[in-house]
Amino acid sequence: MQSIRRLFVEKKLGCNTEANGVLNDLRDNLNITKLENVRILNCYDIQGLEEEYFEICKNTIFSEPPVDKVYEESFQLGKGEYAFAVKYLPGQYDQRADSCMQCIQIITGKQNHLVEVSKVFVLEGNISDVEISKIKNYLINSVDSMETHLSKPDSLGAKYD
Repeated sequence: MQSIRRLFVEKKLGCNTEANGVLNDLRDNLNITKLENVRILNCYDIQGLEEEYFEICKNTIFSEPPVDKVYEESFQLGKGEYAFAVKYLPGQYDQRADSCMQCIQIITGKQNHLVEVSKVFVLEGNISDVEISKIKNYLINSVDSMETHLSKPDSLGAKYD
């Protein structure tokens, strides 16, 4: 079995407009005033990508070095931060994952790569479990998405949570 590499990609301060928008949205629409900050990281699980291509793809396909911070395998949670991940339901088309696989194929000339993507929300502030539950219900569209584990899977494509 081929090993899975994991990348977390987060917009740098000043470029994190999506996270700032979510923060304002949650404060305004859910009235969660103690929420201090929101971070959003795209999590990429990559299987079948040879080491020689990994660095190239990391800085061209998965991230833009001038505006992104990249963490390999894990990222640190700060004090008072809570994280949860969201991914598409099985059978839903994931444009980001499909685009990544197509770009890897162009670079490597091979089709034996799998990519699965999830979005990690990191919440900071003195917020209660009830407020976290409200935030999850607000951010996760149960028609096409679900909460998923933050742990790295053993394999891709064969099974879903």
